[in-house]
Amino acid sequence: MRLGVKLVPQKGGILVGFRERNSRLLTSLHSCKTLDQRISDLLPGLHQMFAGIRNNHRIPQVEVASGDNNIGIVGRHLEPLDPDDISRLTSYAREFDLHLYYQSGGTETVTPLWPASAVLLQYELPEFDLPLEFAPLNFIQVNAAVNKLVVGQAVRYLQPNERTIFWICVLGAGEFSLPHRSIRHPHSRSRRRCDFSRLLKIALIFGAFADLS
Repeated sequence: MRLGVKLVPQKGGILVGFRERNSRLLTSLHSCKTLDQRISDLLPGLHQMFAGIRNNHRIPQVEVASGDNNIGIVGRHLEPLDPDDISRLTSYAREFDLHLYYQSGGTETVTPLWPASAVLLQYELPEFDLPLEFAPLNFIQVNAAVNKLVVGQAVRYLQPNERTIFWICVLGAGEFSLPHRSIRHPHSRSRRRCDFSRLLKIALIFGAFADLS
C-alpha cells in the first residue's frame, strides 16, 4: 500500500495520506478504519517522524506492507539521507518494532535500515498450514482476513485434483496455487515458504467470489 508524503507549509507542515484521484493533492490521514489497525495506529507517528527529517520535502512516498508477524515500511527518497536522518529513522523503527527500508531509485536500491539485514514478512493461510513469506514491495492482497476466506472458499468451489492447473491473474504470493499444492501433496504439507523467483506468473481474468460466509 502506498502512502504519499508531502510538505505543505500552508496546511501545517508534513502531510501523510492517500493521493486524490487524478490530482497531485494529498488527503492527510491520522487514522483509517479500512487499513490494518496496526498501520492506522502508526499514522500520527509517521507525521511527526517525517516532520523531523531534514530533507522531508524530498521524500515523496512510503510503501507499507503488513504481515502476520510485523509491518514493513519502504521510504522513497530523492536525495541522500544524512546521518542524523538515518539515526532518527532507525530510532523510530526500533521503538515501534518495524521493518524499515529506504529506496533511492528503482526496486534494486531498496536497502534495509532496521533491522540491518532484511527479514521477510509472513502471511499465513492456517486452513492449509501454509506460511507465505514476502518482501514489503511484493504484491499481496490488501485485506488479509477477507483474503483468507476467499482462498478457502475458492479451493472448495473448484475442488482441485492432481490434474488441476491454476493460472493466477494477480501476480501475487501464490495464494491459490500453493494451497492447491498442499492438497495434491498432503505428505509434504509441512511449513512451506513462497519463493517469488520460482512462481509462474500468468495473467488471467478471474471471477470474484461474492459469498464469503
